Amino acid sequence: MNKKLFTFFALAATGALISFKSLDLQQGFHKAPLNSNSSPAGRTGAPGESTCTSCHNGTAQNGATENVFVISDGANPVTAYTPGTTYTVSLGMASNPAKKGFQSTALSPQNTMAGTFASAATTTISTGNNRQYANHRASSNTSSTAAWTWSWTAPSTNVGNVTFYVASNKANGNNNDNGDVIY
Repeated sequence: MNKKLFTFFALAATGALISFKSLDLQQGFHKAPLNSNSSPAGRTGAPGESTCTSCHNGTAQNGATENVFVISDGANPVTAYTPGTTYTVSLGMASNPAKKGFQSTALSPQNTMAGTFASAATTTISTGNNRQYANHRASSNTSSTAAWTWSWTAPSTNVGNVTFYVASNKANGNNNDNGDVIY
């Protein structure tokens, strides 16, 4: 009797899971988490990395007129670094969309992490691929945040030119992987 009861409950549970999965697909629900609080590591477009297009449909666009990226000494923009000095990094989007996100890293000419990042109120810092990544926070992915900021401490020795890689997402807010524009 117990075997028949167990078999019945096992079949009923399997049927319920199949029904739930079908309902998910009909309603367009996502099983994978949305990235409202940063992105998976390695989405900056740096050598060996992809961009946000790994999760969002479309082709990455040139962000020269959309991304407003500034490194400053706290008061003035800088174009060169002093080893061991901490700078403020700021990234805004010219169009300031209703929903948005980004990820950035800084690499030496050998494509290794150059310096270190520290988070601020609008950003988080994650690691992966032996690199650090500055990312948006869930609370900063709306138009109420004009720009994201974080700190970058330059390498302790001169490693040559440092390249910052940035990928940004101008999202349409439909909680789906289509209709967004990646820069």
